[in-house]
Amino acid sequence: MTRVVLDTNVVVSALLARHGNEAQVLRLLFTGVLQPCVSEAVLAEYTSVLRRRKFKNLSRIVIGDVLMGLSRGHFVPNGTHAGDFARSL
Repeated sequence: MTRVVLDTNVVVSALLARHGNEAQVLRLLFTGVLQPCVSEAVLAEYTSVLRRRKFKNLSRIVIGDVLMGLSRGHFVPNGTHAGDFARSL
């Protein structure tokens, strides 16, 4: 299984445009084709951004489901340098 780290913009775009490429990436994650790699810091960033007022029209249930699904991915210890992590894959 391929592990991926999603930029926050990809997660937000997937929720805003459910038929776009970013949404397809989320579908691949939730069907098990890809495995999300996240840290607590990354999850906190996703959560912080998605709670912004400008995204108030997004379903809180859908946001919660997406965050829950991403949190079930492969956890990377906070403070791990991206290059070190990439080499470990």
